[in-house]
Amino acid sequence: MLSSKTYMPAELLPLEAGQHSVVLVPKATTDLPFFWLTKQRGSLQQDVAYEGVDGEGRPIRWTVTPNRSPNIGPPGIEAHEVWMRLVKPVIDSRLNLQDKSTYVIPLGRVRQCLRVVGWSEGGFEARRFLKALRQIGAAWCIADLWIPTTQTDEHGNVLFNHVKGEFSKMTIYAIGSKHVTQEELNDGQFKFDFNLDDTVYILLNPIEAEIQKNQPQRYIDNQYMFSVGPAAQRWYELLAAKIFGVIKNNGSYCEVRYSWYVKHHHTLKRYDTRKRVVFQMTRLVQDHLDSAYLTKVEYRVLKEPGQQIDWVIRYYPGETARTSIARILSFAHRQRPTGEKDKVSIRTARLTRSNPAAPAEEGIDNPILAELTKRGIIVSQARKLLSSLEPEQQVIDQLEWADYIVSQGAIKNPPGLYVTFIRENLVPPDSFETSRKRLLKQEQAQAASGKRMEEDALILAYGEYRNKEIDQYIADHPENYERYRLTKAEDARTKFDGFAEWKPELADKFLTTLVRAEVAKGIPFDTFETFRQRQAIPEATPQVLLALPAPTAQTGPAQPLAEQGSDAPASPGDDFIVV
Repeated sequence: MLSSKTYMPAELLPLEAGQHSVVLVPKATTDLPFFWLTKQRGSLQQDVAYEGVDGEGRPIRWTVTPNRSPNIGPPGIEAHEVWMRLVKPVIDSRLNLQDKSTYVIPLGRVRQCLRVVGWSEGGFEARRFLKALRQIGAAWCIADLWIPTTQTDEHGNVLFNHVKGEFSKMTIYAIGSKHVTQEELNDGQFKFDFNLDDTVYILLNPIEAEIQKNQPQRYIDNQYMFSVGPAAQRWYELLAAKIFGVIKNNGSYCEVRYSWYVKHHHTLKRYDTRKRVVFQMTRLVQDHLDSAYLTKVEYRVLKEPGQQIDWVIRYYPGETARTSIARILSFAHRQRPTGEKDKVSIRTARLTRSNPAAPAEEGIDNPILAELTKRGIIVSQARKLLSSLEPEQQVIDQLEWADYIVSQGAIKNPPGLYVTFIRENLVPPDSFETSRKRLLKQEQAQAASGKRMEEDALILAYGEYRNKEIDQYIADHPENYERYRLTKAEDARTKFDGFAEWKPELADKFLTTLVRAEVAKGIPFDTFETFRQRQAIPEATPQVLLALPAPTAQTGPAQPLAEQGSDAPASPGDDFIVV
């Protein structure tokens, strides 16, 4: 059964709590067809059989054969939505944390997965969701191709990996404590009962894992893509990067051959008359025209000796395309290390200012407020929280600590958890390294002088002072600590459904955080300014800086966009938003 979502081509579909507005996809293999984004039964019977050559002239062979059992079927519209909205973002967030010998990845509880995909919660929707996962896992891929990596040789040339093998992208590994057997995967019928609070685990194929990890990635604006119909979504996957190149270089249009497009959108039939080509391709991009992502499309016949007649299709981007790219650039900017955020080009800054943000962020000029609303907290409540913050309260640290707990799949009401963390001023445990702490340590190790570094060191020292005071109180009043802990445990069982099912170590850390926050309310800490005066350190002897540990290597899923703001003409490299 197809998704009941009604597509609104003239406006963006609003994001729901936990949904990803922007997602990374592999640069090369995303162009290879995999999903059947069509409702036509005849097209659903076509296997993918792609043959071509890459930019280096090496052959590409790629086939996909789905399981056409009535209980499974080819990966279609719903499978594509599940992959892009849920599976791919989870893979990106966890792949680097997994040991190479195993790729068992928890997607989250069934209820939480349905929320992220944007479907309603219920048994019928859960079965649709699991069927979509089976469709992805049951499609058999045969690959013989070279994919670019993020590495270069001593001359700066991109290195390639040869992928040759037969594999499926993934399988459903378990639901809750029940492991899925090969028989259940083959016939599409589970022999056990499950509920919406069971966690779904997938097993990623090692070949697929290496494809995902080692390729350059490009950004996809999920919020815009799922505001158009299925066929238009495939057009966006293939052409959005070219549109980016046009806008980046102040161009007017991009061009693509009709034969190239229908080869990569495998459910389309290739025609050889202008009337049929224009009708087919205009219908396919009508949503993009209606939304003003495109302003117009032009066709030019191309006749080459000994070749089938072809057309060059020219696409002119519109204002919605610029807004979409601004949203992507804003996301990419937020993913960069602090030191890189000042390197945004003038052109990028102009683009971001001249276009409105996504509807969910309109009127929000406070970055912390935007982080709160992005996590499902309504604007009025978020503003109220920010108006009552404690001095030097590190809200982003608290959000990241809450993000970690939410990622464990134990929270049924994530926005409520975020509100509790901010309202109660819960300080992450010392063992949890936030991005702020990590960056401060790195900056301090790199520069042991300067007012900014001195201030950063003082902030860390102030946090250590507060922690020591709390530790001392707990040591002096153990009976109070135990009483607080019992009270907070009872509160947690009342406020957070399923708290009793949390992992013991996670529940222990959470309760410890709650109790320390309660203890802190009764301690007369020095204000930050008083602490600054007591800890005044001469510039020539920055002892606090020298006492900090050496930095650890920082990794992240996203790197700066290539050549932002360049005035160079469009080139093949502009076909992709590369990170």
